[in-house]
Amino acid sequence: MQTTNGQEAELSPTASNAELRSTVRAGIPKIERSQARILQGIATLQQSHNAGQLIRAIGAQDRALASLEAKLSREVPSSPAGRSARADLTKGLQLVLRSNGILIGDVKRTQRHLAVSPRSVRTAVNEARNGNRDLVRGAKLLHA
Repeated sequence: MQTTNGQEAELSPTASNAELRSTVRAGIPKIERSQARILQGIATLQQSHNAGQLIRAIGAQDRALASLEAKLSREVPSSPAGRSARADLTKGLQLVLRSNGILIGDVKRTQRHLAVSPRSVRTAVNEARNGNRDLVRGAKLLHA
């Protein structure tokens, strides 16, 4: 955007920290529902050795997390704490998404009676743990 003296005009932030908080709060129920579905899928897998429900639940959680990440990435925080919170939240979401991808691959491998490496399981667990830690840190910064 050009001003009258030919210099670029700086765009003002379109979102505040309050909007970041509301975005996070709106995404929490979806994530909680998908987490409950994952727990049901794990129980079904343990009882019947059918991984379909677990795979669908992880896919639903991936969609909810990716949607929240996309919404957060479009918003501009209004303070340094908000920028740090958004960075922590998006990093945490990405780590959980990566962990879910590893987990789906491992579950599909076990369904085909192929070996799953302990390293792959540790990687998925560590990425999920780190992602959850970053999500909590970002939420605390926003006081969500």
